[in-house]
Amino acid sequence: MRLVIAVLMLIGLAISAKVPDLPQGASLYLQNQSKSDEAGRFEFLLRNALTKADGDSAKKSRWGAKHYFRSGLNIVPQKEKAQYVLSFYVIHREHTAQTLGDAVLQNTNGDQLWSAEYHCGELDTVAMCVGWLSDDVKGAQVNPEGKRAGLLGWKLK
Repeated sequence: MRLVIAVLMLIGLAISAKVPDLPQGASLYLQNQSKSDEAGRFEFLLRNALTKADGDSAKKSRWGAKHYFRSGLNIVPQKEKAQYVLSFYVIHREHTAQTLGDAVLQNTNGDQLWSAEYHCGELDTVAMCVGWLSDDVKGAQVNPEGKRAGLLGWKLK
């Protein structure tokens, strides 16, 4: 039974719409459509997560050198200076401890390139949603060699 559930989850991940390829270090404008305190926190955490590089050949974990790298994106303060616009809204329901979020990626012409809906569970649901959205967008980066970063990043040589 667990195997069947795992296979169905993998199939769902495989057929879900993925973020289109983005050039490595692309510039994004974040457009927060919500006005709540949690939405402000979401934007702050998302900005930090998207700009931070993951993995670093110069840093070592307690198990040795990290072998993968994923660069951060360039978040710009004005829509006119961005290559892409990432619009989102966040709803946090206190009574159910649930966070819901929608994200839409558009090019500078306003054409929708991708959209996703996030239903985050309990605990720190805002941070969980931020992590999922950040992983989706940063993983779409394509390096100059044409390789997609994916969840871990590019393998270091």
